[in-house]
Amino acid sequence: MQQLYRQWQISARNAISYRAKFALATEIAKCDMSPREIRRAARRVVRALEAVIDLPIASADVLKRARQHFSALTDLLSASGFDAAGGE
Repeated sequence: MQQLYRQWQISARNAISYRAKFALATEIAKCDMSPREIRRAARRVVRALEAVIDLPIASADVLKRARQHFSALTDLLSASGFDAAGGE
């Protein structure tokens, strides 16, 4: 599980596009091994983006909400107690 958290933390730091954020959040939301709070935060990101992820453009409000939810997810991953650099 530690390795998975580290991978998610690194992926979250490298997720520049909304597609990358959506893909990571979808992966986390589907992982039954992750804590409920983290899955819930991931589902918020997915819900914020699912209607617009395949569109060429989205409203600023939708993207702002998605950024806020992704930031909350990233904070939870960071607070999980596993350092992405390899230590606890």
